[in-house]
Amino acid sequence: MAQPIFERGYAFYITKNYQKALNDFNKVRELNPDNGEIYYWIGEVELAKGNNRNACENFEIAKNN
Repeated sequence: MAQPIFERGYAFYITKNYQKALNDFNKVRELNPDNGEIYYWIGEVELAKGNNRNACENFEIAKNN
């Protein structure tokens, strides 16, 4: 049941509530660690928060999954 958590996290992301988005996206990652898309979204949140290094690391994982 990761989809509802992802959708809530996406809503948080859209409304710029980045920490709550990151919390939800990390929960989705725990449930589906092989899902490259979630790493992309974690990267987007990290980028929005100014954490460029973390963003790049997550984008790399997304690209390789």
